[in-house]
Amino acid sequence: DETWGYRSWQVRGKTAEKAQEKLTALVRTVGNGGNYLLNIGPMGDGGIVPFEREVLSAMGHWIRPRSEALYGTNPAPLPAQDWGVITARPGKLYLFVLRQTGKQLQLKGLLSNPTRVYATADTTRALNFKCKEGVCTIDLDPVSQQEEIPVITVSYDGDLAIVPDNLLSPTTALSPANAIAYHSFSGKDYYTTRPTTIKLEWTVDMPATGNYVLVVQAAEKDKGKRLVLSVNNTDTEVQLKGAAEKITVESAGWLPGKPNVIQLKLADQTNPHQDMDIADLMINLVQKH
Repeated sequence: DETWGYRSWQVRGKTAEKAQEKLTALVRTVGNGGNYLLNIGPMGDGGIVPFEREVLSAMGHWIRPRSEALYGTNPAPLPAQDWGVITARPGKLYLFVLRQTGKQLQLKGLLSNPTRVYATADTTRALNFKCKEGVCTIDLDPVSQQEEIPVITVSYDGDLAIVPDNLLSPTTALSPANAIAYHSFSGKDYYTTRPTTIKLEWTVDMPATGNYVLVVQAAEKDKGKRLVLSVNNTDTEVQLKGAAEKITVESAGWLPGKPNVIQLKLADQTNPHQDMDIADLMINLVQKH
C-alpha cells in the first residue's frame, strides 16, 4: 500500500506484513537511541480505520511480552551487528534479530561473561551459548527460528565490558575524521530535515602507566567557541583559542590500562540540534613528564 492513514481508495495489504514493517521501524529506532511515534489517520467520522486497528493490535500483541526490551532501555554500546540491534539495561542486553542468521547467532564485542541467555518473550526457553575472545555464539531454538523478529535476553553480572569499536592508539591525533559522530535531524517542515553533528566520540586504548593531558587546537574561525570535553564522563569546559594557541586540558577521569571514552560537544545546549561545525579541530594526547 502507498500510505499509512485513511484514504478512500487505499488498497490494504496483509495485517501481519504491515505490523512487521512498523515493528521493524520501532525496533531500529529504539535500538539506535530514538523515540518512535506512530500516528494514525482516522476516517471522516473520527473512527479508526479497521485495518489500522488490526495492525496496532498485532503490534501490541507482539510488544507486550517483550516490553522490558523496549521501554526504559538504552542503545547498547557494542559494535554494530549485521543481524540487528541491541538495547540494554544494567545486567541485561536485548538482542533484536532483524535478519535471520540460521540456527546460530554471533554476538560480537562482548567481554562480560553471560550468566544466562533466553527468549525474552518466554523466560523458560533457555538458549545454549559459548563465548570466546569477545564473540558469543548463541544457539537459536526452533521457536526463535520461526519468529519474525526474535528477541533474546543476555544476562550478565557486574559492569558491562565490551570490545570498543574503532579503538585508537594514544599516539593517534583525534579529529572529526576518526570520531564516531552523533547526529540530530531537524528542519522547518517534513521535507527539509538535515543531519547535524552534535557530539563526537573517540575510544583510546590508554597505557597502564603515565599521566596524560589533552592538547586541543582549532581553526581561527572557531575562536571563542565553548565546548565540553569529557573523559569517561568527567566533564571539562573549554573555550577554543583559534589556530595560534593550543589549550591543555587535564582530567581526573583517566582509567590507566583500559579503553577510555573521550567525548566532545557544544557547551551551550539551548539548541540541542545545533551543528558543532569544527571540522578542523585536532586533539593530541601528550604524556606529562
